[in-house]
Amino acid sequence: MKFHPDKCEHITFTRKKKPLGGYCNLREHQLRTVSRTKYLGVNITAKLDWNEHVEKVVKKSNQTLGFLRRNLKNAPEKMRAAAYKILVRPQAEYATTIWDPHTKELTKKLEKDKEASSTLHIPKIPPDLKR
Repeated sequence: MKFHPDKCEHITFTRKKKPLGGYCNLREHQLRTVSRTKYLGVNITAKLDWNEHVEKVVKKSNQTLGFLRRNLKNAPEKMRAAAYKILVRPQAEYATTIWDPHTKELTKKLEKDKEASSTLHIPKIPPDLKR
């Protein structure tokens, strides 16, 4: 497998106030050092702080929820529930095992997002239909 050095980045994960300096080379090219990057759809910072990622997830799922509200306001409840499960939930739940909200602040942001879905008037999901 060949890597293109211009498309690669170097990130050092640490919580130190003064991290060690350093650089990384790939085929005689020095890689760009960054403090944040996106990898497989997950926004990662050098301090492994998930605030930025959660904000983007909440923003994207709210945009999708707004789209559903505007376009499915006269649709049957089953259709709205299916659209929510297909379009909104996967965005909110993607890679949660990695960035599981471990602070109260992040949990509140995600809970507000769930409460916003109630304005779509989605019926409660019966236990036999849950994942």
